[in-house]
Amino acid sequence: MEILVAFSLHVFIGTGEDRRRVPETMRFKDVNECVYFAKKLHAQGNLITAYCLPEAVTPDMKVY
Repeated sequence: MEILVAFSLHVFIGTGEDRRRVPETMRFKDVNECVYFAKKLHAQGNLITAYCLPEAVTPDMKVY
């Protein structure tokens, strides 16, 4: 099985102990696209934190 590398966008809402991860994850082929969306989300306010992490994916997984 072929394994590829993608960048997954992780989004958290809230601060401190009230901080919760948004369960949906988007994956991007290009780290720059992932970072673009992370910055746009983070700019919405100080309650949103978003960042990108590398992730191993299979060809059948949805990647933008």
